[in-house]
Amino acid sequence: MIEERMVALRPLIAADFPAVHSWAQLPEVCTRLLNLAFHTFGRHRVHATCDPRNLASARVLTKLGMTHEGRLRETLLLRDGWRDSDLYAILTHEWPS
Repeated sequence: MIEERMVALRPLIAADFPAVHSWAQLPEVCTRLLNLAFHTFGRHRVHATCDPRNLASARVLTKLGMTHEGRLRETLLLRDGWRDSDLYAILTHEWPS
């Protein structure tokens, strides 16, 4: 039941906006997705993850009003080994109407 009220941001961007290739476009796309999640679909929480070394992604998530909730250790296996992920989230009452 709880999971149905939450949504992850990354799969939505990849599925619905495959043409996003520029950092300049990303904040606008994420804002539109957050509006959809909260105002159209009635979600309570949206979360996103990024590589802790990717400061640009972290800035975008913070600029959107998302809170850094912590680090998930060794969540992604790549060619050169395991990678951590930083977790960011925003709740419906934190998003402007």
